[in-house]
Amino acid sequence: MCYVGTMQRSVGDEQESIFDLVVEHIEGGLSRLRLVDPRAEARMEASLRSYGQLCPAVVALTPEGSYEMVDGFKRLRAARRIGLSKIKVMVLESGSRGRKAAIVELNRTGAPLRPLEEALVVQSLYREDRLQQSEIATLLGRHKSWVSRRIQIVEALCEEVIEHLRLGLVCISLGRELVRLPRGNQASALSTVLKYKFTTREARRLISMWLEQPRWEQEALLRFPEPILSDRCPPPPKGQLFTGTYAFVEGRLLQMRRLALAVTERAGMPAVRTWTAEQKGRLRSIVDEIQISLKQFADGMEP
Repeated sequence: MCYVGTMQRSVGDEQESIFDLVVEHIEGGLSRLRLVDPRAEARMEASLRSYGQLCPAVVALTPEGSYEMVDGFKRLRAARRIGLSKIKVMVLESGSRGRKAAIVELNRTGAPLRPLEEALVVQSLYREDRLQQSEIATLLGRHKSWVSRRIQIVEALCEEVIEHLRLGLVCISLGRELVRLPRGNQASALSTVLKYKFTTREARRLISMWLEQPRWEQEALLRFPEPILSDRCPPPPKGQLFTGTYAFVEGRLLQMRRLALAVTERAGMPAVRTWTAEQKGRLRSIVDEIQISLKQFADGMEP
């Protein structure tokens, strides 16, 4: 069993250990080691509004004389959102390392920490507090291999992805997909996922395609993931199944639109600037022919 400090307890006529603490006097620096879950945040806010605070948060008194939140970040944020001036707390008597270890210890039961949250705590102890992996294992009551795996989780992700996960801007399942990429490419892939509002399934497909592409095609895929976007074309309205010439023309025009968007995205790539005047002239003539053909088609539909 790990040691994380002691809680103040009341016995008989001794001073009560649970007391009201002004919300603005609580520091939330350790929240960087937890992930925000918007749905859980909403449930906590609804619970506070309906039933009040059901259990105290845990804080620690720092050497500077301030209170630092250790467990109860959702309660603290919800209290601030609904305008509560105080919340009930218990004080943990522990140093900096013990406070971080308590984040893991106090969440062993009930709703345990996610692996990435455990990894953030472990990495902080390893990088900031300069503890050896064997020391962290002893502190947390875990095996050294568990500590090593947690460090690998967080250090395989780039800081931008971690920050989005920490703030609840993307789901943890997306983080599990992005970790498949090299750290240097994760931010670009995340940008593509956010730009096109990809689902986790679409993000998984994007990353799998990126891993299979030759290196010189990977950037183009992230700039415009045409194969995934093309599958988003909505089916015709229910009861309105087009056939014959109309279906053929509509299908080809939709395909042309997707290809045109893909070509437009490619036009901004650095390689385009290396093309010769002859190459650019040939492409312009092709574009002109396409424009003439489409104009003739559009004119032909006029009444």
